[in-house]
Amino acid sequence: MYQSVTVLDDVPIQDVAAWRAGLGELFDRLAGCFGRVETRKWARAYLTGLPAPVERKNGRQSAEAAGVAEPTGIQHFVDRARWDADAVRDAVRSYLAQALAGPQGVPRGR
Repeated sequence: MYQSVTVLDDVPIQDVAAWRAGLGELFDRLAGCFGRVETRKWARAYLTGLPAPVERKNGRQSAEAAGVAEPTGIQHFVDRARWDADAVRDAVRSYLAQALAGPQGVPRGR
């Protein structure tokens, strides 16, 4: 059975909700890196679970944080699914450069 997910005190739930909202835009760029529909589905679930404020990151807790009943799909994605890691890296780099860039390409401060 599932263990309960421990929420860390230093991450407000509003931050997690905002991160999840931004994942849609990022995943739109990444979707083409995953050749199969099932792989795209599990990649999205995995990404959704990553920013969850859980004490440990493992397949069960990632699945639970993503709203998935069983962890086997996420575990398969992480362990055995085929996808283009170089294309994912390039898409994430492009996304971050665009999201963080200020005037004249200088990173924005917080």
